[in-house]
Amino acid sequence: MSSVDINAKGDVSIGADVVGRDKITHIHQYGEKKERPIPRMAPPAPRVFIGREGVLRELIAALKLGEDGAGPIALIALKGMGGIGKTTLAAALANHPEVETALPEGTLWAGLGPEPEVMSLLAEWGTQLGEDFAQFDSPEKRSRRLSTLLHDKKVLLVVDDVWQAEAASYFRVGGPRCRTLITTRDNEIARKLAGHEAIRVETLTNAASLNLLRELAPEAVEADEKAANELATVLDGLPLAITLAGQMLAAEWEAGLGVAGALSELKDREARLKLAGAEKRPGLATTEPSLRAILAMSYDRLPDEATKRAFRLLGVFSGKPLTFSIDAAAAMWEMELRPAQKTMVALVGRALVEPVDGGRYTLHTTLADFAESLLEEHGEAVLALETHANYYLEFARKNAEKNWQAVEMEMGQIRRGFQSADRLTDKLMVLAYYRAMSIFFNRRGLWNEWMQWAKHALSPAQSLNDRSTEAKLFNDIGYIHNRKGAWNEAMGYCQRSQAIYEEIGDRAGLAQSLHYIGIIYYNKGLWDEALEYQERSRAIYEEIGDRAGLAYSLNHIGYICNKKGLWDEALGHYERSHAIREEIGDRTGLAVTLQSIGGIYKNKGLWNEALQYYDRSRGIREEVGERVGLAWALKNIGDVYEKQTRLADAEQVLTQAVAIFEELGSPEFDNARKQLDKVRELQRIASQK
Repeated sequence: MSSVDINAKGDVSIGADVVGRDKITHIHQYGEKKERPIPRMAPPAPRVFIGREGVLRELIAALKLGEDGAGPIALIALKGMGGIGKTTLAAALANHPEVETALPEGTLWAGLGPEPEVMSLLAEWGTQLGEDFAQFDSPEKRSRRLSTLLHDKKVLLVVDDVWQAEAASYFRVGGPRCRTLITTRDNEIARKLAGHEAIRVETLTNAASLNLLRELAPEAVEADEKAANELATVLDGLPLAITLAGQMLAAEWEAGLGVAGALSELKDREARLKLAGAEKRPGLATTEPSLRAILAMSYDRLPDEATKRAFRLLGVFSGKPLTFSIDAAAAMWEMELRPAQKTMVALVGRALVEPVDGGRYTLHTTLADFAESLLEEHGEAVLALETHANYYLEFARKNAEKNWQAVEMEMGQIRRGFQSADRLTDKLMVLAYYRAMSIFFNRRGLWNEWMQWAKHALSPAQSLNDRSTEAKLFNDIGYIHNRKGAWNEAMGYCQRSQAIYEEIGDRAGLAQSLHYIGIIYYNKGLWDEALEYQERSRAIYEEIGDRAGLAYSLNHIGYICNKKGLWDEALGHYERSHAIREEIGDRTGLAVTLQSIGGIYKNKGLWNEALQYYDRSRGIREEVGERVGLAWALKNIGDVYEKQTRLADAEQVLTQAVAIFEELGSPEFDNARKQLDKVRELQRIASQK
């Protein structure tokens, strides 16, 4: 290893070389001096560098600058999608004081691109090191000569924008005192060249994105920070997109046009993709690269048309935060699972698709915009929407009742499928989506969204003159209003439903309307009216042989008896309901009845028996995902714990109940909150004794 000395001028002496700030003086063995400039091939340090300080520190640490002479350091790779800022990070690294100090003999930089001119780039490195490479007639020879020249040097080697591992391999010429960095969009190339020493470049946070916009166009952002923040969110932390948008905002501001026009324009997908002004790079023919052109570099170089079509079709899933499964992708691609997995590997490898937790996938918002735009260009958009909407409709039909966790995971795509059905003006599909998802909305307590879907479904039902569905929708809207405590609105909708069912002679629908009206009267404290409607509902259910409906009517008749203090009579109704529900396998209804029976035992002061029923009800509610019922079960358990002076236990379950009631916007929230406050006060008093 060569000795190192620093002279009075601050020059560094490395063996027979003296490295000054701007030149290297080579001292030959006979005393002849020959000066050559230090190679500084890296672009200048980025003028604006926001939100990347952490990854820059990670990169510097990975280079192990302090381990001089300890043997060759593994090559480091930066990987990520186009426009993510890999080249900017590499330039910041090359100009960082720590790197310049540790590697004082300069920086060699080669931007390869999709079709690299390897011989010319290797020759340029030779020139930077003081040699004419004309005598070396192959990349292998030039690479070997570079290895000899750099054997004992302290140089940073940057191989930027690598698309072919073989081309990059010719630039792996650094000795043990050099450090080498490559940047690539391709995960496989990063893995092949750098192994585990690859750093993934992530998108910027929303706060950093807004700060970057503010740095580029301060007056524009100050004029409308809310709109600028919305723009930063839409651009999803992609530095190139944010930079181009910031340049556009600044230019329009300087031209005296304000920011409203630009911000409004950039809400459009195509306007964002046409953002121009990116730096020229190898492989781009256009003189003023746009965001679309940068993204197209990855798309255009996919291995075949089938893979390109697969990427286009992913546009139908939209971008972050929405995700999708490999099964859904396979359905879109009309592939069996194994070929679909291989196609996904190719797309992930090119940083066009991002894997996320749980074996799911997502697209960056800008890539999703690009894919959707390509779908339209190729005339594939309508068929893609239909395929997507049909897939998630069938998924909802299969899972909404018995696998709520799966539906919750796919909820974003199901919503998108419902919207697609509407865009396609497929009225029957809109109604089919509504029917499939109603039970899920009810169990999960998603009253506002359920209301939106119901009101949206009214128009196609009425235009199709589907009176039965129209009545069902009125009934459901009334039920939702009742859940939200808006009893007068609930009554109006249920009575409209009742009138239609009577008109068309739908006895099952009429029984449900009467049942809901009875519930509204019950909630208003009008027990006699409630009982009248429940008895009418029960009679119809018995007449038509609807066992599930009969069980619900019996249970609600029990509620009314309970309110009147007729506990044994109420218990009889509950037990009849319980028997029917066990017989037909109605788990959700069984949870309701178990909770009702628990209430009778609580009224009688039989705490342990009450807890047993409440706890069984809670277990079923958790199993089927019925949130409002779960909150009621927890509240009732809290009541019993309080009576048993198990105050810590009461606080625990009541805290959970209050959180659910609050999240659902339930009218029971205030009562549950007061009960929790009471328990906490009792605990405080007990602790002072």
